[in-house]
Amino acid sequence: MLAAIAAKQQNPKKSVLIIEALSKLGKKILVSGNGRCNILNAGAYQYFGDVAFAHQVLGEDAYQELKQVFQMLGLQIVIESEDRAYPASFQAETVMDVLLLQIKRLQIDLRLNSPVLDIVKNNKEFQVHTKEESFACTKLIAAVGGIASPKHGSNGSLYPVLQRLGLKFHPSKPALCPLLTDTRDIHGLSGIRVRARVSLDSRYCSSGEVLFTDYGISGIAAMQLARYCTSGSVIHLDLRPACGLAEQGKDVLVSILSKRIKDYPMEDIPALFSGLFCAKLGKAIFLKSGLTKKNITLMAIRRQDVAHLADTIIRFELSVKGTKGYDFAQVSTGGALCDQFQPATMESSTPGLYCTGEVLNVDGDCGGYNLMFAFKSGLLAGRHAAED
Repeated sequence: MLAAIAAKQQNPKKSVLIIEALSKLGKKILVSGNGRCNILNAGAYQYFGDVAFAHQVLGEDAYQELKQVFQMLGLQIVIESEDRAYPASFQAETVMDVLLLQIKRLQIDLRLNSPVLDIVKNNKEFQVHTKEESFACTKLIAAVGGIASPKHGSNGSLYPVLQRLGLKFHPSKPALCPLLTDTRDIHGLSGIRVRARVSLDSRYCSSGEVLFTDYGISGIAAMQLARYCTSGSVIHLDLRPACGLAEQGKDVLVSILSKRIKDYPMEDIPALFSGLFCAKLGKAIFLKSGLTKKNITLMAIRRQDVAHLADTIIRFELSVKGTKGYDFAQVSTGGALCDQFQPATMESSTPGLYCTGEVLNVDGDCGGYNLMFAFKSGLLAGRHAAED
Protein backbone atom coordinates (compact mmCIF):
# COMPACT_ATOMS: atom_id res chain seq x y z
CA MET A 1 0.00 0.00 0.00
CA LEU A 2 2.74 2.46 0.91
CA ALA A 3 4.70 1.51 -2.21
CA ALA A 4 1.67 2.25 -4.37
CA ILE A 5 1.05 5.58 -2.61
CA ALA A 6 4.72 6.57 -2.95
CA ALA A 7 4.74 5.66 -6.65
CA LYS A 8 1.63 7.70 -7.42
CA GLN A 9 2.90 10.66 -5.40
CA GLN A 10 6.27 10.48 -7.18
CA ASN A 11 4.70 10.46 -10.64
CA PRO A 12 0.92 11.13 -10.75
CA LYS A 13 0.85 10.43 -14.50
CA LYS A 14 1.81 6.79 -13.96
CA SER A 15 -0.86 4.09 -13.77
CA VAL A 16 -0.56 2.23 -10.43
CA LEU A 17 -2.40 -0.98 -9.61
CA ILE A 18 -2.52 -3.02 -6.38
CA ILE A 19 -3.34 -6.71 -6.87
CA GLU A 20 -4.54 -8.29 -3.61
CA ALA A 21 -5.27 -11.98 -3.06
CA LEU A 22 -7.66 -11.47 -0.15
CA SER A 23 -11.04 -9.75 0.14
CA LYS A 24 -9.53 -6.68 1.81
CA LEU A 25 -6.20 -4.94 2.14
CA GLY A 26 -4.01 -4.92 5.22
CA LYS A 27 -5.25 -7.90 7.22
CA LYS A 28 -1.84 -8.25 8.86
CA ILE A 29 -1.92 -4.60 9.88
CA LEU A 30 -5.34 -5.09 11.48
CA VAL A 31 -4.08 -7.91 13.72
CA SER A 32 -0.70 -6.33 14.49
CA GLY A 33 -0.05 -5.69 18.17
CA ASN A 34 -3.24 -7.53 19.13
CA GLY A 35 -5.24 -4.99 17.15
CA ARG A 36 -3.34 -1.98 18.55
CA CYS A 37 -0.81 -1.97 15.66
CA ASN A 38 2.75 -1.55 16.86
CA ILE A 39 3.59 0.33 13.68
CA LEU A 40 7.24 1.44 14.24
CA ASN A 41 10.06 1.38 16.77
CA ALA A 42 12.04 4.44 17.82
CA GLY A 43 14.92 2.49 19.36
CA ALA A 44 18.01 0.73 18.05
CA TYR A 45 17.43 -1.56 15.07
CA GLN A 46 16.99 -5.26 15.88
CA TYR A 47 17.06 -7.36 12.73
CA PHE A 48 18.13 -10.81 11.54
CA GLY A 49 19.04 -12.32 8.19
CA ASP A 50 20.79 -9.86 5.89
CA VAL A 51 21.27 -7.35 8.70
CA ALA A 52 23.69 -4.96 6.95
CA PHE A 53 21.27 -4.63 4.03
CA ALA A 54 18.38 -3.91 6.42
CA HIS A 55 20.36 -1.10 8.04
CA GLN A 56 21.21 0.38 4.64
CA VAL A 57 17.54 0.38 3.65
CA LEU A 58 16.41 1.94 6.93
CA GLY A 59 19.10 4.61 7.02
CA GLU A 60 20.03 6.53 10.14
CA ASP A 61 16.53 7.22 11.48
CA ALA A 62 13.72 5.35 9.76
CA TYR A 63 11.42 6.06 12.68
CA GLN A 64 11.47 9.83 12.24
CA GLU A 65 11.18 9.56 8.46
CA LEU A 66 8.20 7.22 8.58
CA LYS A 67 6.57 9.13 11.44
CA GLN A 68 6.54 12.21 9.21
CA VAL A 69 5.14 10.20 6.31
CA PHE A 70 2.25 8.93 8.42
CA GLN A 71 1.63 12.33 9.98
CA MET A 72 1.30 13.75 6.47
CA LEU A 73 -1.29 11.05 5.81
CA GLY A 74 -3.15 12.18 8.93
CA LEU A 75 -2.02 9.60 11.50
CA GLN A 76 -0.76 10.66 14.93
CA ILE A 77 1.84 8.40 16.55
CA VAL A 78 2.75 7.91 20.23
CA ILE A 79 5.58 6.03 21.96
CA GLU A 80 5.05 3.41 24.67
CA SER A 81 7.52 1.22 26.57
CA GLU A 82 10.54 -0.28 24.80
CA ASP A 83 10.36 2.50 22.17
CA ARG A 84 7.31 0.94 20.55
CA ALA A 85 5.29 3.32 18.39
CA TYR A 86 1.52 3.05 18.02
CA PRO A 87 -1.24 5.09 16.41
CA ALA A 88 -2.47 7.53 19.06
CA SER A 89 -5.87 5.82 18.92
CA PHE A 90 -4.26 2.43 19.70
CA GLN A 91 -6.55 1.03 17.00
CA ALA A 92 -5.05 -0.71 13.97
CA GLU A 93 -8.01 0.31 11.84
CA THR A 94 -6.93 3.97 12.04
CA VAL A 95 -3.68 3.02 10.27
CA MET A 96 -5.70 1.32 7.56
CA ASP A 97 -8.09 4.27 7.34
CA VAL A 98 -5.37 6.78 6.37
CA LEU A 99 -3.79 4.38 3.86
CA LEU A 100 -7.10 3.54 2.19
CA LEU A 101 -8.12 7.19 2.11
CA GLN A 102 -4.88 8.08 0.32
CA ILE A 103 -5.26 5.20 -2.12
CA LYS A 104 -8.75 6.49 -2.94
CA ARG A 105 -7.62 10.13 -3.20
CA LEU A 106 -4.78 9.26 -5.57
CA GLN A 107 -7.09 7.06 -7.67
CA ILE A 108 -4.86 4.02 -7.36
CA ASP A 109 -6.46 1.03 -9.04
CA LEU A 110 -7.23 -2.01 -6.90
CA ARG A 111 -8.12 -5.63 -7.57
CA LEU A 112 -9.30 -7.64 -4.56
CA ASN A 113 -9.86 -11.42 -4.44
CA SER A 114 -7.22 -11.74 -7.16
CA PRO A 115 -4.44 -14.18 -6.23
CA VAL A 116 -1.53 -13.93 -8.65
CA LEU A 117 -1.02 -17.31 -10.34
CA ASP A 118 2.01 -16.53 -12.49
CA ILE A 119 4.33 -13.78 -13.65
CA VAL A 120 6.16 -13.92 -16.98
CA LYS A 121 8.74 -11.43 -18.24
CA ASN A 122 9.01 -10.72 -21.95
CA ASN A 123 11.84 -8.31 -22.72
CA LYS A 124 11.11 -5.25 -20.52
CA GLU A 125 7.48 -6.13 -19.82
CA PHE A 126 5.98 -8.26 -17.06
CA GLN A 127 2.77 -10.19 -17.62
CA VAL A 128 0.95 -10.73 -14.32
CA HIS A 129 -1.72 -13.42 -14.47
CA THR A 130 -4.61 -13.89 -12.02
CA LYS A 131 -7.48 -16.32 -12.43
CA GLU A 132 -9.74 -13.72 -14.04
CA GLU A 133 -7.37 -11.18 -15.63
CA SER A 134 -3.87 -10.48 -16.91
CA PHE A 135 -1.95 -7.23 -16.56
CA ALA A 136 1.09 -5.81 -18.31
CA CYS A 137 3.60 -3.52 -16.60
CA THR A 138 7.18 -2.37 -16.93
CA LYS A 139 7.75 -2.06 -13.18
CA LEU A 140 6.60 -4.71 -10.71
CA ILE A 141 6.82 -4.53 -6.91
CA ALA A 142 6.44 -7.88 -5.12
CA ALA A 143 5.22 -7.06 -1.61
CA VAL A 144 3.97 -10.58 -0.97
CA GLY A 145 5.22 -11.10 2.61
CA GLY A 146 6.82 -14.16 4.13
CA ILE A 147 5.24 -17.51 4.99
CA ALA A 148 3.96 -16.72 8.49
CA SER A 149 0.23 -16.40 9.25
CA PRO A 150 -1.05 -17.53 5.84
CA LYS A 151 -4.69 -16.80 6.75
CA HIS A 152 -3.74 -13.12 6.69
CA GLY A 153 -2.38 -13.26 3.17
CA SER A 154 1.25 -14.44 3.08
CA ASN A 155 1.87 -18.10 2.34
CA GLY A 156 4.98 -18.22 0.14
CA SER A 157 2.97 -19.28 -2.92
CA LEU A 158 4.76 -16.73 -5.12
CA TYR A 159 8.26 -17.75 -4.06
CA PRO A 160 8.57 -20.27 -6.94
CA VAL A 161 7.27 -17.62 -9.37
CA LEU A 162 9.88 -15.12 -8.18
CA GLN A 163 12.55 -17.81 -8.43
CA ARG A 164 11.62 -18.36 -12.08
CA LEU A 165 12.15 -14.64 -12.57
CA GLY A 166 15.74 -15.13 -11.40
CA LEU A 167 15.67 -14.55 -7.64
CA LYS A 168 17.46 -16.81 -5.16
CA PHE A 169 16.00 -17.53 -1.72
CA HIS A 170 17.30 -18.44 1.73
CA PRO A 171 15.21 -21.25 3.35
CA SER A 172 12.48 -20.09 5.75
CA LYS A 173 11.31 -21.17 9.19
CA PRO A 174 8.83 -19.75 11.72
CA ALA A 175 10.02 -16.85 13.90
CA LEU A 176 8.19 -14.99 16.67
CA CYS A 177 6.25 -18.16 17.28
CA PRO A 178 5.00 -20.10 20.36
CA LEU A 179 7.11 -23.08 21.41
CA LEU A 180 6.07 -26.69 21.84
CA THR A 181 7.64 -28.19 24.97
CA ASP A 182 7.32 -31.15 27.28
CA THR A 183 4.29 -30.21 29.38
CA ARG A 184 4.63 -32.59 32.33
CA ASP A 185 6.31 -30.00 34.55
CA ILE A 186 3.89 -27.20 33.62
CA HIS A 187 0.66 -29.18 33.77
CA GLY A 188 -2.11 -26.99 35.16
CA LEU A 189 -0.32 -23.70 34.43
CA SER A 190 -2.10 -22.91 31.14
CA GLY A 191 -3.10 -19.23 31.00
CA ILE A 192 -0.63 -18.05 33.67
CA ARG A 193 1.65 -15.17 32.61
CA VAL A 194 4.95 -14.32 34.29
CA ARG A 195 7.96 -12.11 33.70
CA ALA A 196 11.07 -14.21 33.12
CA ARG A 197 14.50 -14.42 31.58
CA VAL A 198 14.56 -17.19 29.00
CA SER A 199 17.62 -18.95 27.61
CA LEU A 200 17.75 -21.57 24.87
CA ASP A 201 20.54 -24.14 24.87
CA SER A 202 22.51 -21.75 27.12
CA ARG A 203 23.29 -19.70 23.99
CA TYR A 204 20.33 -17.50 23.10
CA CYS A 205 18.60 -15.27 25.65
CA SER A 206 15.47 -13.17 25.85
CA SER A 207 13.54 -11.36 28.58
CA GLY A 208 9.92 -10.38 29.04
CA GLU A 209 6.57 -12.07 29.33
CA VAL A 210 6.13 -15.84 29.25
CA LEU A 211 2.70 -17.40 28.87
CA PHE A 212 2.24 -21.01 29.94
CA THR A 213 -0.05 -22.99 27.64
CA ASP A 214 -1.38 -26.52 27.33
CA TYR A 215 1.19 -27.20 24.56
CA GLY A 216 4.25 -25.35 25.95
CA ILE A 217 5.07 -21.67 26.30
CA SER A 218 4.24 -18.47 24.44
CA GLY A 219 4.65 -14.76 25.15
CA ILE A 220 7.21 -12.39 23.66
CA ALA A 221 10.22 -13.70 25.61
CA ALA A 222 9.62 -17.26 24.40
CA MET A 223 8.51 -16.41 20.86
CA GLN A 224 11.66 -14.41 20.14
CA LEU A 225 13.70 -17.61 20.52
CA ALA A 226 11.64 -19.62 18.01
CA ARG A 227 14.08 -18.89 15.17
CA TYR A 228 16.78 -20.86 17.01
CA CYS A 229 14.65 -23.81 18.16
CA THR A 230 15.22 -27.37 17.07
CA SER A 231 13.79 -30.58 18.42
CA GLY A 232 15.93 -31.47 21.42
CA SER A 233 16.68 -27.89 22.42
CA VAL A 234 16.39 -27.02 26.11
CA ILE A 235 14.70 -23.93 27.55
CA HIS A 236 15.63 -22.52 30.96
CA LEU A 237 13.27 -20.07 32.64
CA ASP A 238 14.75 -17.77 35.25
CA LEU A 239 11.64 -16.95 37.30
CA ARG A 240 13.25 -14.38 39.58
CA PRO A 241 11.73 -11.45 37.61
CA ALA A 242 8.28 -12.96 38.25
CA CYS A 243 8.65 -12.39 42.00
CA GLY A 244 10.51 -9.07 41.93
CA LEU A 245 13.93 -10.59 42.63
CA ALA A 246 15.45 -10.31 39.17
CA GLU A 247 18.74 -8.87 40.39
CA GLN A 248 19.10 -11.06 43.50
CA GLY A 249 21.38 -14.08 43.80
CA LYS A 250 20.59 -17.59 44.93
CA ASP A 251 21.55 -16.74 48.51
CA VAL A 252 18.72 -14.21 48.73
CA LEU A 253 16.19 -16.80 47.53
CA VAL A 254 17.49 -19.33 50.04
CA SER A 255 17.23 -16.73 52.81
CA ILE A 256 13.63 -15.81 51.91
CA LEU A 257 12.48 -19.43 51.69
CA SER A 258 14.31 -20.40 54.89
CA LYS A 259 12.62 -17.55 56.76
CA ARG A 260 9.23 -18.73 55.51
CA ILE A 261 9.93 -22.18 56.86
CA LYS A 262 11.02 -20.74 60.18
CA ASP A 263 8.02 -18.39 60.47
CA TYR A 264 5.36 -20.86 59.33
CA PRO A 265 6.60 -24.34 60.26
CA MET A 266 3.12 -25.85 60.60
CA GLU A 267 1.72 -24.43 57.33
CA ASP A 268 1.49 -26.52 54.19
CA ILE A 269 3.47 -26.01 50.96
CA PRO A 270 1.51 -23.09 49.39
CA ALA A 271 2.62 -20.87 52.29
CA LEU A 272 6.24 -21.27 51.15
CA PHE A 273 5.59 -19.26 47.97
CA SER A 274 2.83 -16.97 49.23
CA GLY A 275 3.46 -13.45 47.91
CA LEU A 276 6.14 -14.68 45.50
CA PHE A 277 4.26 -16.81 42.98
CA CYS A 278 0.67 -17.86 42.45
CA ALA A 279 -0.21 -21.15 44.13
CA LYS A 280 -0.19 -23.18 40.90
CA LEU A 281 3.25 -21.99 39.87
CA GLY A 282 4.57 -22.50 43.40
CA LYS A 283 3.34 -26.09 43.29
CA ALA A 284 5.02 -26.63 39.90
CA ILE A 285 8.32 -25.27 41.25
CA PHE A 286 8.04 -27.51 44.31
CA LEU A 287 7.45 -30.64 42.22
CA LYS A 288 10.09 -29.68 39.64
CA SER A 289 12.71 -29.40 42.39
CA GLY A 290 12.21 -33.10 43.14
CA LEU A 291 10.15 -32.69 46.32
CA THR A 292 7.24 -35.03 45.73
CA LYS A 293 5.99 -35.54 49.27
CA LYS A 294 2.31 -34.74 49.71
CA ASN A 295 0.51 -33.22 52.66
CA ILE A 296 3.69 -32.14 54.40
CA THR A 297 4.28 -29.01 56.45
CA LEU A 298 7.09 -26.53 55.88
CA MET A 299 9.06 -27.84 58.84
CA ALA A 300 9.66 -31.06 56.88
CA ILE A 301 11.67 -29.22 54.20
CA ARG A 302 15.39 -29.75 54.74
CA ARG A 303 18.18 -27.23 54.17
CA GLN A 304 19.39 -28.99 51.02
CA ASP A 305 15.81 -28.98 49.73
CA VAL A 306 15.70 -25.20 50.00
CA ALA A 307 18.81 -24.97 47.81
CA HIS A 308 17.11 -27.19 45.20
CA LEU A 309 14.04 -24.94 45.28
CA ALA A 310 16.19 -21.85 44.71
CA ASP A 311 17.98 -23.56 41.80
CA THR A 312 14.63 -24.48 40.25
CA ILE A 313 13.40 -20.89 40.43
CA ILE A 314 16.59 -19.75 38.70
CA ARG A 315 16.68 -22.56 36.10
CA PHE A 316 13.25 -24.07 35.43
CA GLU A 317 14.08 -26.47 32.61
CA LEU A 318 11.80 -27.51 29.74
CA SER A 319 12.70 -29.68 26.75
CA VAL A 320 11.64 -28.27 23.37
CA LYS A 321 9.77 -30.30 20.76
CA GLY A 322 9.52 -27.55 18.13
CA THR A 323 7.37 -24.54 17.31
CA LYS A 324 3.66 -24.09 16.63
CA GLY A 325 4.49 -23.51 12.98
CA TYR A 326 3.73 -20.89 10.35
CA ASP A 327 0.01 -20.69 11.16
CA PHE A 328 0.86 -19.27 14.59
CA ALA A 329 4.03 -17.33 13.71
CA GLN A 330 4.05 -13.54 13.41
CA VAL A 331 6.93 -13.55 10.91
CA SER A 332 9.16 -16.02 9.10
CA THR A 333 12.90 -16.10 8.60
CA GLY A 334 14.56 -16.44 5.21
CA GLY A 335 13.42 -15.01 1.88
CA ALA A 336 14.97 -13.48 -1.21
CA LEU A 337 18.72 -13.01 -0.73
CA CYS A 338 19.43 -9.30 -0.38
CA ASP A 339 22.68 -9.24 -2.36
CA GLN A 340 20.38 -9.33 -5.41
CA PHE A 341 18.91 -5.90 -4.55
CA GLN A 342 19.98 -2.26 -4.43
CA PRO A 343 19.24 -0.96 -0.92
CA ALA A 344 18.63 2.59 -2.18
CA THR A 345 15.92 1.50 -4.64
CA MET A 346 14.86 -2.08 -3.77
CA GLU A 347 15.29 -3.01 -7.45
CA SER A 348 16.51 -6.56 -8.00
CA SER A 349 19.07 -7.98 -10.39
CA THR A 350 16.08 -8.64 -12.67
CA PRO A 351 15.52 -5.14 -14.10
CA GLY A 352 12.13 -3.65 -13.26
CA LEU A 353 11.43 -6.15 -10.46
CA TYR A 354 11.37 -4.85 -6.89
CA CYS A 355 10.79 -6.64 -3.59
CA THR A 356 9.82 -5.17 -0.23
CA GLY A 357 9.20 -6.27 3.35
CA GLU A 358 9.20 -9.82 4.59
CA VAL A 359 9.64 -11.49 1.20
CA LEU A 360 13.28 -10.42 1.61
CA ASN A 361 15.76 -12.22 3.84
CA VAL A 362 15.19 -9.72 6.66
CA ASP A 363 13.08 -10.14 9.77
CA GLY A 364 12.97 -8.21 13.01
CA ASP A 365 12.28 -8.73 16.68
CA CYS A 366 8.85 -8.15 18.12
CA GLY A 367 8.26 -4.44 18.64
CA GLY A 368 7.33 -2.80 15.33
CA TYR A 369 10.54 -3.64 13.48
CA ASN A 370 8.95 -5.78 10.77
CA LEU A 371 6.31 -3.22 9.81
CA MET A 372 8.96 -0.48 9.87
CA PHE A 373 11.19 -2.36 7.42
CA ALA A 374 8.17 -3.14 5.21
CA PHE A 375 7.10 0.51 5.14
CA LYS A 376 10.57 1.92 4.46
CA SER A 377 11.39 -0.60 1.73
CA GLY A 378 7.95 0.05 0.21
CA LEU A 379 8.58 3.79 0.11
CA LEU A 380 11.93 3.32 -1.64
CA ALA A 381 10.55 0.84 -4.17
CA GLY A 382 7.50 2.94 -5.00
CA ARG A 383 9.45 6.16 -5.45
CA HIS A 384 12.13 4.61 -7.66
CA ALA A 385 9.76 2.49 -9.75
CA ALA A 386 7.82 5.61 -10.76
CA GLU A 387 10.84 7.76 -11.61
CA ASP A 388 11.45 6.92 -15.26
